[in-house]
Amino acid sequence: MTEQPPGPRRPVRLLAAVPAWRWWVVGCFVARLPTTMVIIALVLSGKRLGSYGLGAALAGLYTVAAGLGALWRGRALDRRELRRALAGELLLAAGSFAVTATLVAAQAPVPLVAVTVVTAGVASSAVFAGYRTFLPEVVRPELVPAAYAIDAVLIEVAFVTGPAVAGGLSLLVGPVGVLLAMAVFGAVGAALAATRLPLRPPMPAAPGGAPAAAPWSNPEVVANYAVTASVGMVIGLIEAGFAPLAVVLGAEDGIGGVLSAAYALGSGLGGLVFATRLESRRHPGRLALVLTVVLGLLVLPSAAASSIPVLIAVLVLGGLPFATANAAAATHLRARLHPGRATEGFALQSSSVLLGLAAGNGAASVALGADASPRLLYVIAAVPPLVAVAGVAAWAAASGRRRTGPGGARPVTGAVG
Repeated sequence: MTEQPPGPRRPVRLLAAVPAWRWWVVGCFVARLPTTMVIIALVLSGKRLGSYGLGAALAGLYTVAAGLGALWRGRALDRRELRRALAGELLLAAGSFAVTATLVAAQAPVPLVAVTVVTAGVASSAVFAGYRTFLPEVVRPELVPAAYAIDAVLIEVAFVTGPAVAGGLSLLVGPVGVLLAMAVFGAVGAALAATRLPLRPPMPAAPGGAPAAAPWSNPEVVANYAVTASVGMVIGLIEAGFAPLAVVLGAEDGIGGVLSAAYALGSGLGGLVFATRLESRRHPGRLALVLTVVLGLLVLPSAAASSIPVLIAVLVLGGLPFATANAAAATHLRARLHPGRATEGFALQSSSVLLGLAAGNGAASVALGADASPRLLYVIAAVPPLVAVAGVAAWAAASGRRRTGPGGARPVTGAVG
């Protein structure tokens, strides 16, 4: 494999000097806020419509709609001028949140609310895949890995900021006000996308009219999605366990939000430290595999935590690899996607996370429904990454043996780096 020259030593400072990247950060962060507020907004809306259980069902419906919508919305964005397409998706989501607010305020029939929730989920499903597709357009090639690392950190910032904003607004103006604020953020995000992102027309067809390769036609991309889904399962399991584990440790279940923030804090710190080093790694795929295993194993000590302070410390430690693994996986994926289907490829990765998250939540529901200790969830959470990485490693080894022969074909194991 041809070695790449090392990247700049201070990529964060170099990125901050790029106006286009600064606007990308602002636009992506604003557009991301509604999706980080939506769970609180819908759970509280469900209470207004009848019960918290109904709200949880609406939140689950949004997640499933976003996960399944990403399977096809990414490809739809690739076929259009991307800047305008992103603005359109954000406006559709903003309108859906506004209509949902109106319906909740009027205590409309639940099926009508469900329709607008699904519409918002589908419209939001590929937005951040589109933003990630733009990164190579706004920064120099040697800064792209660091930009992905910073994006992974900003995800954690958004997932701390969004719920805090939603919670504060809910105390002041209730769930209807939260939904309206989400609509405003979506509209502002649409305006920023339309005016601050560079023009990116649909990618031309390959020479001879051959269609661009689909993301799933590359086994390495499929492996990337499988490992990403396993990380989603980890998050689904541990987040479902935060509130009940807090009760087991003698605290109120509301402390679960603090525990989630502790994990996000660890992830953000790890990403910030690693942002200056990712560009020098020549094997981001291998790094993502290693960090995914580490991420799963670092969840295990949470099962043995004896108090809330100990649990918070363990969660901060356990979150350290998360953003870094996310950035490494994104860097690996981008290098293996056809430019004409990059948004689709990133959207499928987002779908993998969401569907993994739903599977983790489902497994947690079954375990807790059977009166299992919430500590068990943190033992189970170590399993999906181990299984996924072991499967990828076994496939890579088998593929390498099949491809090794006359002509010196490169084993596939070298490609997952």
